[in-house]
Amino acid sequence: MELLLFILISYGVSNIVVHSTLFDGVRNFFHNHSITLHELITCMMCFPFWVGAVGSLIYSPTGHIFEIDNVFLKVLLDGALASGSVWLLHTLQEYYERE
Repeated sequence: MELLLFILISYGVSNIVVHSTLFDGVRNFFHNHSITLHELITCMMCFPFWVGAVGSLIYSPTGHIFEIDNVFLKVLLDGALASGSVWLLHTLQEYYERE
């Protein structure tokens, strides 16, 4: 259950930052001042990695499931988990919106 919650929270946070009008000003600011950060916060594969990495510091589903003690490894795996699962959900959402 915690794994599903971690994935859904990662998806929700990422979707809000990358696509919502609430963050238009932030995205425009970074577009004008830092193209690297702009690319980071407009990418549904890049941004969720960092959401998962930061979320891992609060609760690590991979650390819990695989009983990992290494903080760096937990952060890396949780970032990858968030990135991959959010990308998959986003791709499915786009597919069904086109249909």
